[in-house]
Amino acid sequence: MTEDSRSPLRRVARSATAPVRGYLNNHFEMVKQEVRQHQPAIDDSLGVWYRLHELENTFAESSLYQAKILVDLRDQVAALVDRVHEIEIAVNRLSDVVSAMTISADHPVE
Repeated sequence: MTEDSRSPLRRVARSATAPVRGYLNNHFEMVKQEVRQHQPAIDDSLGVWYRLHELENTFAESSLYQAKILVDLRDQVAALVDRVHEIEIAVNRLSDVVSAMTISADHPVE
């Protein structure tokens, strides 16, 4: 088949499919127009999403900061407990010494 013999067939095919192509082109243009109309809403949604993302980051950073503070406080409380235990041992020793001195003062050696 030569190019000339396909040309009438091609014209017939294009004529036959013209309504379908027109429908699809119109539908596509309507979809594009609808997207253009909703573009500000999409932009607003993205802005809200960005603000929510920033808020989420703020909460995450705040939670991390609070966790670090709690770890520091736990370490400080553990150090205080150790120090109180040391003081308790010292007070017990001192009590034993005072008690021993009191007993020896009550019963003098002759």
